[in-house]
Amino acid sequence: MDNISTSRTPDKYTIRNNFMFCHVMSKNPELCKELLELILADEIKEIGNISLIQSEKTVEVAAGARGIRLDVYVKDEKGSVYDIEMQVANQKNLLKRTRYYLDQIDIDNLDHGQSFESLKDTYIIFICPFNFRPSNLPRYTLTQTCMEEPDGDFSDGSKKIIICATPETIKKEERLRQFYRYIIEDVPEEGFTSRLDNAVQAAKDDPEWRRIEMYLEEFAEEYAKEQIKKASLEAKEQGLQQGLQQGLQQGLQQGREKGREEGRKEGREEGALAIIHAMLAGGTTAEQLIQQGVPVELISKAQETEKV
Repeated sequence: MDNISTSRTPDKYTIRNNFMFCHVMSKNPELCKELLELILADEIKEIGNISLIQSEKTVEVAAGARGIRLDVYVKDEKGSVYDIEMQVANQKNLLKRTRYYLDQIDIDNLDHGQSFESLKDTYIIFICPFNFRPSNLPRYTLTQTCMEEPDGDFSDGSKKIIICATPETIKKEERLRQFYRYIIEDVPEEGFTSRLDNAVQAAKDDPEWRRIEMYLEEFAEEYAKEQIKKASLEAKEQGLQQGLQQGLQQGLQQGREKGREEGRKEGREEGALAIIHAMLAGGTTAEQLIQQGVPVELISKAQETEKV
């Protein structure tokens, strides 16, 4: 059995941490429900009792199609579906991403033979500690509309909500201001954020979370090592290629200079052939030389003279 420390987890594991958010929401359904009710207060009077809550749910609807992994997947007793994502990194693809998530969830929830009317209300919620658009609004609610009938109701039971918790947007937010501040500063206040922070602190002492943390630390360390190794190899390869290109250019220049001095074709090729010989001996393939712009005739001649 692994030895698990009871010391406090470093502050990097706040509610903004994707794994911590998933852990706290899945272990505390009452907090998850309260968060949903705060976010969806304008859309839903009261969320039904939670019948299912699952963290890191994988949805793969077809072989060969791109699957998705949902942070916190929730169903209530009415069958309504809620997906809550803690999106820390701004990958500048939120609109397309929410579209794809909604499509995948709908397909996953509609069995063969069921009518489209069987689709339940679905809410895709992204919580982001960055500004989504230049307007710097604290919230963006995306629904179906009709350009030809802008005042008409074209609701299909789905909504995509993007929460932007930043120092700029917190000034414009009322109902979720405490939650925004907790996201930004990791400072709880009375009420919901205090209970949420208690759950975060309790999670840090939970043996299950400690195992998750140990895995994350090991993964981060291995990932960092791999990235350093990859960067080093790429830099070495780039430097080698640059060196070979410079050497080849110098060799060709020497050959041209010698050719002009001696007035003979052999002189013009001598420097280039010498460089090509060295490159071939060093492991560079003929294909690589061609990609670097070396004439095929010179490569063939160098290979023939090498065999002699």
